[in-house]
Amino acid sequence: MYPVIYDFGSWKIRSYDAVLCLAIVIGMLMVWREARKAGYPGRRMVLCLVGTVICAILGARINGWLFWFHGNIAMLNLNVISTGNGMTAFGGLAGALGFAALYSYWNHWNVLRLLDIVAFTLALTEGIQRIGCFLNGCCYGRETTGFLGIYLPDTLGHWAYRYPSQIMTGIFCFALFVFLWKQRRNKPFEGSLMLYYLVVYNVGRVVIDFLRGDEPVVLGFLTAHQLTAAAIASIAAIVLYYKLKLRMKTLRPVELDDNVES
Repeated sequence: MYPVIYDFGSWKIRSYDAVLCLAIVIGMLMVWREARKAGYPGRRMVLCLVGTVICAILGARINGWLFWFHGNIAMLNLNVISTGNGMTAFGGLAGALGFAALYSYWNHWNVLRLLDIVAFTLALTEGIQRIGCFLNGCCYGRETTGFLGIYLPDTLGHWAYRYPSQIMTGIFCFALFVFLWKQRRNKPFEGSLMLYYLVVYNVGRVVIDFLRGDEPVVLGFLTAHQLTAAAIASIAAIVLYYKLKLRMKTLRPVELDDNVES
């Protein structure tokens, strides 16, 4: 749509990069606010936020290389700052949650509590970031003649009626953020928001990615993104099931034996 906001000749301001920076700033402010409410120290939280952002960007870039190297060797560039192409959300998710967990453990913080905060923030930041995908023309949908089709380009500038997969993913992420935000005060256990996020987000990605037109099929009718999302959702769902089951057992009242005198 509008991949370049302003062209200075040798240097361009890309819409994707601008929106991603906005998403990062909003996400950092969100984590800072909630972490300070939870009692995390301010100075160390700054270092945690900076490290989380750096690891998220590096993880997204490295994961993008791994996903697309087999199909397009041109994606293998070393420009980490120019983020308009070659970044994958799964790598960013792993980088952000991984660094936050390690940093919390190293500082003897409540790891799962911080991961819950990072989880609903990731949903918000990706919802914003998908606006950048829409403007950039990446992550585009398959061509369609149905009523959901919108006249959009792909990354090569080919215009056609397509599923607006970027907007669909963005709306889904915003809805997931609202759900997690409402659940944050009534969590069944620490870490539950992170597990909810991993399950719901990845199930949604499997479904929505059927409408995308920029991903090659690698196994049957599934893409690499869908296989990754299905694996993450399955593992998180198993952990969530057993954690909730254990939680219910601890809350279940003890039944007295009729043969025991009270």
